[in-house]
Amino acid sequence: MDIAEAVKQIADAEIEKLILSNPKNKSVPYQKMTVRPLLIQKQKRYQLERFTERQAFQENIEPAALAQVLSQSLQEEYSQLDGWSHEASYWIKISKKGKVFFKEKAARRFAGAGPAEPKEAVFAGGSAGASAAGGSGCDYKRRQSGCGKV
Repeated sequence: MDIAEAVKQIADAEIEKLILSNPKNKSVPYQKMTVRPLLIQKQKRYQLERFTERQAFQENIEPAALAQVLSQSLQEEYSQLDGWSHEASYWIKISKKGKVFFKEKAARRFAGAGPAEPKEAVFAGGSAGASAAGGSGCDYKRRQSGCGKV
């Protein structure tokens, strides 16, 4: 897969954020570039934000120009792209020899993280009383009485 194909696939997705980083050489004026969608006067645009050491420069572009800007930036200035959408996360890495590596990974969804179930139960994989750090299974009141002491 070449850069144009990978970028086209990313540009066609409903992206939330893209980050281009790892400048190819020191003559590149910006250290990284971020891309995010915007609504300007009820029309979809993308905001490019380029960062130097101390400043940030913004530019708004049309959705039709996104693939061309990303492709040109990856060919000339940056060697890595990380991107996120509601459906997937994307990763492009260009080696020093010019080989393109592309990965697309489905977005994670936490099935049991609704309001009825506390976060501790989802992340610890156990009961709601088990803490992710200690894993003792004691709630706050029982912890005060010495539950879980070693």
